[in-house]
Amino acid sequence: MQRPSLSHALQQVAHAYRGHMAQTIRQANLPLPGTHVRALKAVCYMEDCTAQRIAQRMRRDKAQITRVLNDLLESGLILKACNPADKRSQLLHATPAGEAMMLRIQALEQQTLARMTRDLTQEEVEHFIRIAWHMTQNLEGDLHQATDWRLNHGQTHTAHPARHRQTSGQPQHVTRDPRRRRHSGLPG
Repeated sequence: MQRPSLSHALQQVAHAYRGHMAQTIRQANLPLPGTHVRALKAVCYMEDCTAQRIAQRMRRDKAQITRVLNDLLESGLILKACNPADKRSQLLHATPAGEAMMLRIQALEQQTLARMTRDLTQEEVEHFIRIAWHMTQNLEGDLHQATDWRLNHGQTHTAHPARHRQTSGQPQHVTRDPRRRRHSGLPG
């Protein structure tokens, strides 16, 4: 049998991981679609987190990210606060409920990662991580930015989501017009 190509192998591992995580999240009755999970992660881990920074990190349209963030706001998982550095934007913070949700997600990720790497040595896992990051950096073209993000944002998935960030400005709950609410599968 012919060995799979590199592109096929990468697609398969990414697809298998996302599929297993989605199934695990459904089985745990967590009410968050994948994009909402990624946005909540960004809020929990990114310093000075704004909707624009999340959109850039996730490579999504800001309007789409704003809709996701509004769902997370309505669900009580995040809060907005005034951004003292830029009055046109707001800083995003996880609420205690958002931090608790992130801990549940992390536990599910650990289960998936343990299953995915169960027959691999720690050295093999570390080697895979180095290769994957090198490939990512080659494609993104900015070695320092990717490395800095990895080092500062919990590559190992074991950091506590509460970054204990000190911010000025009080968190403000923002509500939307309920007539504009689209179905997201989120409570509230």
